[in-house]
Amino acid sequence: MSTDVTYQKASWTIPSDVLKSVRERVPRGQVSAYVTEALRRQLELDDLASLVEELEIEGGPVD
Repeated sequence: MSTDVTYQKASWTIPSDVLKSVRERVPRGQVSAYVTEALRRQLELDDLASLVEELEIEGGPVD
């Protein structure tokens, strides 16, 4: 990662069972990094879904 990254604080409401599972798996002090990586993965999946949608519009279903 680049060293010129800036950070912003965010507050999110999530289901208690999800938070409990994260706290059981992730060491204290590393939850923000864990959530950041999960969000990055979701953004990548969203980008891929958009690409597939564009390809299907242009050329039909993708195998």
